[in-house]
Amino acid sequence: MKWIRFIVAIVIGYILSQSINMLLVLLFYGGGSGNSVPAFGGSAVGLAIGGLLTGIVVRLIAGPLFWPSACAAAGIVFIVTLLNIYLHVAIEPLSYKLTVLVVLVSSILIGSRLEPLKRKTSENG
Repeated sequence: MKWIRFIVAIVIGYILSQSINMLLVLLFYGGGSGNSVPAFGGSAVGLAIGGLLTGIVVRLIAGPLFWPSACAAAGIVFIVTLLNIYLHVAIEPLSYKLTVLVVLVSSILIGSRLEPLKRKTSENG
């Protein structure tokens, strides 16, 4: 059961991170409408929030194997982005792709290391 959760966490983490990435590309680049100079801060903040959310979701799904799952999901994002840079297949400029490499990948790893909130239980009742 642990390994199923491990694989499902990787798949869902990758799908979630790329969905957030796609929404940010459409938001900041207009789907190829010629808007080539977006607000860098907005896209970086969006990627950071999306990466943290992805890392948290991976941690919740993967359970005890959260760190290898997060590393695998971040590694897949890293490799796909490097291929994207090499093959020139996307509409966003190189600066955005480099931001994905640095911000999204690292925030997935950071998000997976965040401890879940624990409820305080009182001993008296």
